Amino acid sequence: MKRILALLLAAVMVFSFVGCNKGSDNSSSSGSGSTTPSTPTPAPPPATGGGSSDGLTPIRDQSESSGVIYVVSKGNTGGFWSLSEKGVLSMNKAAEIGGTEVVLYNPLPGGDALTQQVEMVEAALENNPLALVVAARDMDVLAPLTDKAYDMGIPVVTYDSDVNSDKYDYFFASDNVGIGVQVGKQVAEQLGGSGLFAVFSGTAGADTELKRENGFREGLLAGGLTEVSGGTQYNNYDDNRAFSQASDMLTANPDIDAFVSAFMVLALNISVAIKDKDIYNPGDIINVTFDQNDDTLKLTEEGWITGFIQQDPYHMVRWAIEAAYKLAVGQEERTAKKYVPTDWIFVTPDNVNDDDVQKFMFPA
Repeated sequence: MKRILALLLAAVMVFSFVGCNKGSDNSSSSGSGSTTPSTPTPAPPPATGGGSSDGLTPIRDQSESSGVIYVVSKGNTGGFWSLSEKGVLSMNKAAEIGGTEVVLYNPLPGGDALTQQVEMVEAALENNPLALVVAARDMDVLAPLTDKAYDMGIPVVTYDSDVNSDKYDYFFASDNVGIGVQVGKQVAEQLGGSGLFAVFSGTAGADTELKRENGFREGLLAGGLTEVSGGTQYNNYDDNRAFSQASDMLTANPDIDAFVSAFMVLALNISVAIKDKDIYNPGDIINVTFDQNDDTLKLTEEGWITGFIQQDPYHMVRWAIEAAYKLAVGQEERTAKKYVPTDWIFVTPDNVNDDDVQKFMFPA
């Protein structure tokens, strides 16, 4: 316990949002025009009464907890996690969760984020949470801890990234496989049904990224494209390594037609590698990714990034917190785990500055 607390004090950014944003935003934004929403934005799960069913571990009485909902994020950098953080802020002591306090743990950049996240979940359990909401950096590593919480009768809700277990209550996330397939087919159609592509990802251990790369690959292959040799290029989010991989790929395959990546940081490094060759113009090579930040938006406007999937992290985490609360206070019963898809749009150089797209990207 002392080791965990010491590490948290030294390396963990903890936000205890007391008294902030007591009201909250129930609205949901949706892009239109040339954007492509996946499905209608879902409402939070309905209340169905307390208790449990199907022989599952029952939710414990809320009086046995500290009364605080803990959210353990993947990080605090990038557009997705910035919006996610704002979503958590908006739910602290909000009416939708009966004025319950929400505490956010964020791994700090520059260190071993997975180790930090494990220690954060351990600390959250030591603090006897009302409910636990987690975006897992590694679906296998986090599973024993979320299993432990579940078996204690604590509501466990995951968002963005799943855990490799049946012991959780809800998973709120984009349909990463389906999105990848759909966008991959669009890219293949844009290329006329032939061409070379490469897939970039950070790590093979993250459920979300595996789904994205597999979805992209399925859609591109179904559309008639061919993958370059070597399979997915993993780089553990190292900028220098991602740049080198992309540069080497361009040298070995100067006629490559498309790069697809699981996360926008990779697309940024791919853009730099393409520009560095000094033989390509914006848009000559398709460069598609997930999520955005200021640099991604600039490169999209310039055409070096030709499209990115904009998710809805703001509402995603809000619904995750609300579902956890309803389970914890007996407004909903525990049943088998449930997946709730959330909305998305595809942003391109042609629509990036449209009002409806901007509204979807920045709902807070």
